[in-house]
Amino acid sequence: MIDETIFANSNNEVVLILIDPTDLSDPVTHPKGKPYDFIAKGVTLMELYVGCVKFSSVDGDVTYDSSGKIIIKLGQNTTLAHDVKFSSFIKIYDPAHEYGQFINNNNMNDSKLLLTIIDPSAC
Repeated sequence: MIDETIFANSNNEVVLILIDPTDLSDPVTHPKGKPYDFIAKGVTLMELYVGCVKFSSVDGDVTYDSSGKIIIKLGQNTTLAHDVKFSSFIKIYDPAHEYGQFINNNNMNDSKLLLTIIDPSAC
């Protein structure tokens, strides 16, 4: 399970790294799989669902790269309630998945993603 905090009114980012468990080509350095190369796999779009709100790589709210990094930038967002733990999902689009595929499943502990937005300056 991944449980991350997003700080409201900030430039803080949440950085996740997606591991591809099917790529065991380097078992010494990456025994659980290599980082997922979003660029080489042809990913064209990433969407992040936080509660019922969708954020997109088109808007720069979520970005990805060739080293498996997913960077979530929601510190300036004002649509999400504070102090609420949101069940969150990530969906990617590539040539093999024109309607997209979700890369995490919140029904499974090892891929559950929870995001909480807090504003420490509101204390």
